[in-house]
Amino acid sequence: MPATAAASSAVPSAPASDRARRATGLVMLTATAFFFGGAMVAGKVAVVDVPPFTVAASRFAIAAALLFALRLAWPSLDRGSARPRVADLPIIAALALSASAGYNILFLNGLRLAPATDASMIIPGLAPIVSTVLAAIFLREHPSRTAIVGLAVAASGVLLVVDPSGAIEPSRLAGDALFVGCALLFGSYFLISRKAASRFSPVSISLYGAAGAALILAPLAIAEGGPARLVEAGWETWVAIGQLSVLATVAAFVLLNEGMRRLGVSRSAAFALMIPVFGAAQSMLILGEHVAASALVGGLIVLVGIWLVQGGRLPAFATRAFGGLRPTSQPA
Repeated sequence: MPATAAASSAVPSAPASDRARRATGLVMLTATAFFFGGAMVAGKVAVVDVPPFTVAASRFAIAAALLFALRLAWPSLDRGSARPRVADLPIIAALALSASAGYNILFLNGLRLAPATDASMIIPGLAPIVSTVLAAIFLREHPSRTAIVGLAVAASGVLLVVDPSGAIEPSRLAGDALFVGCALLFGSYFLISRKAASRFSPVSISLYGAAGAALILAPLAIAEGGPARLVEAGWETWVAIGQLSVLATVAAFVLLNEGMRRLGVSRSAAFALMIPVFGAAQSMLILGEHVAASALVGGLIVLVGIWLVQGGRLPAFATRAFGGLRPTSQPA
């Protein structure tokens, strides 16, 4: 009898444990979006005195050193992680090229051709869609109809946040094409890191991605003559690079990979839509940039969309309108 009672009392703990795991995952991914949003502000400050590839290479080199030290100081963070083998080089290269080196190369060149507002709309708007499609194809993580509606709602909120405007010129279209490439790379990172998670811990995934990115970007930094400018840079530039390294790389990528373990690819990717919201808020508070009232409304719409993606309920009329959308397997 006592054994039966103990078993019955243990049954409710599983859902409670799942809720706690999900809640911590939500907090981790919200913090990730906040840190990535801050990268937009820190990047603007850093590139005033230092060329862009040098900023990016410094960011990932410092981050790789910090992640390596973190792994040495707290081995428990890397528990269960395998030693990298030659066979792992393709996945490590993919980690470095997707959301780190490749992303920065396309992004920084795109900014030379098109407004930053275009980047803020295209990249976080397309990346979750790319991740959701890839997760459905390769991981069989099919989103629910509510999650699909949530992605659409959040993407519409991004439009209000960034308020894209200006003439459509060939150079701008070329820049926007590079931003689409950024979205494809960033969206694919969620799938690549999920594959890497079968062998490596979140800290190791972030370390290998940062180290690979630093190696790829270093020749570009040297070619643009950046190291000399970096030595002469003022403290504001170094603070900005430090923020990019510590918060937007070490903390952001570790939390992203850990949060993805808890929530899955599709739900995690949706948090990319919060990046321009946090970026606009921090630009207003730190840089004194003007943020229109429509951006505040857009931020609220993005939050509603994220809530739907995470399992919120559609109102009755929307459920009927989208009744034809059915998940083909369990929701992601």
